[in-house]
Amino acid sequence: MLDLKVNKSTIKKRLEEELKYDHKFPGEFELIAKCFMYLGHREKSEFYFKSAIKIIQELIQSLKERNDTEFYVSRMLSYANYHRILNNREEMKNALKEIAPIYKTLCNELLRDNPDHYRRIFFEYCTVLFHLEDYEDAYKIGKFIRYGTVAPRGYAKGLLNNDRSIIEKTLAEVIKDIKDDKIQPFYNSLNIEDPWEWYEIGRQLLGLPSVLDMFKEDSK
Repeated sequence: MLDLKVNKSTIKKRLEEELKYDHKFPGEFELIAKCFMYLGHREKSEFYFKSAIKIIQELIQSLKERNDTEFYVSRMLSYANYHRILNNREEMKNALKEIAPIYKTLCNELLRDNPDHYRRIFFEYCTVLFHLEDYEDAYKIGKFIRYGTVAPRGYAKGLLNNDRSIIEKTLAEVIKDIKDDKIQPFYNSLNIEDPWEWYEIGRQLLGLPSVLDMFKEDSK
């Protein structure tokens, strides 16, 4: 089965706890947005994702001024990811096109001697290439990652080979990770490797219903 059931009572309880506090970090707004999303509240979810976007833009500018390259591209990827979730494809691609060459430099010139130590960077670059629909390079970069589930690599391979079974197999691995580790949809703020996100992406690739469908134009 390529389907997961969310525990809405657990999500609602976590949301109620989080709403008791003031918030100033993008990950906090993301957590709330995802809770509302899985509870089916599109407008509230969209509001909090947009709040996360606003805050993360300020953080990105600060990182850029400090020349903190590694965290700059990571937060830019989070910014692009929020736009992906909201189905703002142009904004997502513009951000990804800006950081793709930076990731290429990081991987090709600085990190290839020890990819295991820099797994996160390789996973992020693989993700950038995947969302830019450069599936061949996404697969190549993903092969440097030698442990753990690498959903963008698997999905890229399936798309390259026009083989639905590879996408299904990768999605099944993502689902297994979620079940084995009892991961909730709100656990992984600012983590581009969040298996719940790759679960939804996999379902979209297979033409299956996804919670992200609420952000499609015909659903607004």
